[in-house]
Amino acid sequence: MMKIVYGQLDNTISVMAKEADVTTYVNLGGLQDEAMYDQEMLPHLQQALRDSSKKKLIILHTIGNHWNYARRHPANFNRWQPSLTNKENPNVNDLSLATAINNSYDNSVLYADWFLNSIIGQLRDKPAAMFFVADHGETLPDGNCQQVLHMHNFEHEFRVPAMLWYADSFQRRDPAKISALKTHAKQKLSTENVMPTLLELGDVSLPQTNSARS
Repeated sequence: MMKIVYGQLDNTISVMAKEADVTTYVNLGGLQDEAMYDQEMLPHLQQALRDSSKKKLIILHTIGNHWNYARRHPANFNRWQPSLTNKENPNVNDLSLATAINNSYDNSVLYADWFLNSIIGQLRDKPAAMFFVADHGETLPDGNCQQVLHMHNFEHEFRVPAMLWYADSFQRRDPAKISALKTHAKQKLSTENVMPTLLELGDVSLPQTNSARS
C-alpha cells in the first residue's frame, strides 16, 4: 500500500516536487502579496549547477506574472507608469485602474524577461538547454472586456509564451536536435509537446512516450 499525506500547503506541484533528489522551497507566501521575487531561486540554481552529477534536470517553478502584478517585481522594474505600485489592495475589477493594471503587468513581464536572462547567464558556458513555458495567459482590460485575470476561457488565456534556449556547446554536441528545433520553430505548438521535447533534449527514452510530439 502507498499512502500520500497532504499538508496544508501542499498542492499538485509540491507533491510532484517531492520525487526530486533535492527539493527547495524559497517562497512560503504562495501567491499572496508577501511572496518573494523569483530571483530568490537564482542562488539555488547556481548551487545545483555546482553539483557533481553529470546529468541534471533543474526545474524552477516561478510565480511569474500572477496578480497582484505590482508585487511581482522589485522597485527598479517599475518602468511603465502609472502602475499599481504603492496602491493598497487595488481592485482588479476597477476599470478606472485599467492603465495602471496593464502597466504593472508589463513591468512584471519585464522582470520575468530579466529573470530568464539571468538563468541563461548561468548556463551559457555549459552544455545546457533551457525551456520556459507559461501555464496560462492573462486577460487584461482593453476598454471593451470587463473581465481580468484568467479562468474565463478567453483566447488570450490559452495562447501562452514559450521559449527554448540552448548553449553553443549543446548545439555542437547534438546538431541534429537543434536542426529539428529550427525546422519546427514556426509550427503551432501545445503544452502537450513540452514533456516529449524535454525527454528528447535530455536523451531520455520512455516506452509510453510519443516521440512524434517532440
